Amino acid sequence: MSNTNWSCCPLVAQNPTMRAFIEQQARERKSPSTIENYSRDLNDFLSAFPDMPFPDLLEADETLIAHYVDWLWTRDAQRGSGKSVDRGNIIYLTGSKLAPATIRRRISALRSFYRWAIRLRHRRDPINPVREGMRGQERGLVSVPTSVPWIPDERQWKAILKYVLTRFSIRDQAIVLLAHDGALRREEIVLLRVDDIDRRTQTIAIRAEITKNHMPGIIVLSHPTWTRLNEYLQEDRAALVKYYKAEENGRIFLSDSHRNPGQPLSKWTVKDIFDRISNALHIPQLTPHKMRHLMLTELKRSGMELLDVSRYARHRRMSSTEIYLHTDLSDLARQVNKAHHHLTTLVEQVEVEVHDEC
Repeated sequence: MSNTNWSCCPLVAQNPTMRAFIEQQARERKSPSTIENYSRDLNDFLSAFPDMPFPDLLEADETLIAHYVDWLWTRDAQRGSGKSVDRGNIIYLTGSKLAPATIRRRISALRSFYRWAIRLRHRRDPINPVREGMRGQERGLVSVPTSVPWIPDERQWKAILKYVLTRFSIRDQAIVLLAHDGALRREEIVLLRVDDIDRRTQTIAIRAEITKNHMPGIIVLSHPTWTRLNEYLQEDRAALVKYYKAEENGRIFLSDSHRNPGQPLSKWTVKDIFDRISNALHIPQLTPHKMRHLMLTELKRSGMELLDVSRYARHRRMSSTEIYLHTDLSDLARQVNKAHHHLTTLVEQVEVEVHDEC
């Protein structure tokens, strides 16, 4: 619990009930990123109703939650230091709105809080005011998009690699390639340690405590990734360890900025790396997580069984893995053409028979 970042959620930190909810998530060993997301999302909810007493928020009905959802859709996105959500300190991006995925996450965090409050009888009303959708029966508060998910196609992936390998430092090259090879979440990338590396097999162990769902795993590194990672470890990282007394077998990726040299990178640095690629190549859909989607899709295309893909993804259920798998339209066309082959053969046979009868 000592690692909870209360500075990102001052309103939650000052609220005994919500603070207790966050502390329980920490005691249940939820991942640091999950705890921070819960904290920020609940803080956002409190900031939406600054003049309403908390007991009224605790006993909220669906109408109030609907007002909050409407506010999330219409408000501008925030961008700032992350240390305060005081509206007077928020910097707004003109015309930029919250993404549907962000809104769904905030609603999900709120639903989890009310579920906890009902279970522990902090809330008198036993009905959760945050309605949950039921597949095929009832729509949730924020619908799930039905558009085809995106991953880089062959041309885009080649352009990404060309840009990264010609413009980025060895460290950042290793980060991008490692994100792909390991199907890694950005939080996992920055929490990897040197002593997780097995140099003999050129693999990296994923400790259960750094994953979102506490599932351990192993990363198999490609030759290009291993080459760049090894070069970074022996040169740039070794220099940072020497001059700034960083932990020799600690976090793999260290900052080389003047502000905090030798300190472990944050997940936001990983995001910034991919933002640079996205902006330069005009690929707005590109995020660190798309490397995870791409790798799992490539594993399935290569013939790997879904169960093994799921294990590599460190998923508890194969149904979670299926969400990540993408079928490229050209692949889909090839597969359909294979199915059409039988029809084509039958038609040709029928035509021959008809011709012979004539």
